[in-house]
Amino acid sequence: MNPNENYQSVREALLTQAIVALKQKLVTDPQNTTILERLAHLLRQEGELLQAANLFQQLLHLNPAHPTASYLIGLLTDTPTDELPLIESHPSPFIVMPNFLTEEQRSTLFTSAIQQQSFFEIATKQRFNKETGEIESNEDLTLRKQKTLHMNKGHQAMFTERIGQLLPMLFARLHIQPFSVKKISMNIAVTHNSGFSVAHLDDLDGHYKISYAYYFFKEPKAFTGGDFQLYDTNTTSDGAISERYTRIACRNNTIVFFPSNCFHQVTMVSSNSTAFDEGRFAVAGHLTPYSSLSI
Repeated sequence: MNPNENYQSVREALLTQAIVALKQKLVTDPQNTTILERLAHLLRQEGELLQAANLFQQLLHLNPAHPTASYLIGLLTDTPTDELPLIESHPSPFIVMPNFLTEEQRSTLFTSAIQQQSFFEIATKQRFNKETGEIESNEDLTLRKQKTLHMNKGHQAMFTERIGQLLPMLFARLHIQPFSVKKISMNIAVTHNSGFSVAHLDDLDGHYKISYAYYFFKEPKAFTGGDFQLYDTNTTSDGAISERYTRIACRNNTIVFFPSNCFHQVTMVSSNSTAFDEGRFAVAGHLTPYSSLSI
């Protein structure tokens, strides 16, 4: 086991232990709002979103003036509220959409990715050099053991049309001022055993506004992990990452949308298979407004 795998295993074990301990305390003190809130947040971080929402509902019943309980209930149950909480740190908004593509579209996309195995390359990241005025492409150090492939025009058109239909909903639920979309970027990424991404931002000085990740893979699933972690937003922390996050399970034919200026990462993939077609596949990209440099 490499150091990163060991760190993730220890962290997840400690999270599970804390959840068990708090559940035991809650049995003897079911109206303790401190325990309720702490346990709800830990369940959110473990990916048990409905369990967390249920506890936030209990918390709201005991404390109707709680600053984030109502917002979190809506966020975790796909019934979002109209406004973000007016506090320094709050859970970042996101949208999870299962069955994003038809089964025929998903199958065609997967088959195409497998057929282009030899064209996948080490992931790179583009940055705008303000001194030279040029776009530079370098290895993306936020990604570990991941390879990427540029989408073909047919699949690009499919995603562009589908996402374009969702724009009004994306703006409203992600609390982003509507903008005219100049470009929707997209690449296919594949991750196998021990692959992951470190916590990072997608936003390039306002060039990206909305990010997304669409998951697809062979069934039955040959790996564990590869989940999406979206960190809470700190509005007054000068870019510091929050300790709290929402964990969203990697599910087939499901897409996640989120603001590009929110910290996020992918948990480590664990698999005994080395077969290319049994990896974790994702289409990832961003929406760029017309007022920004297209890259």
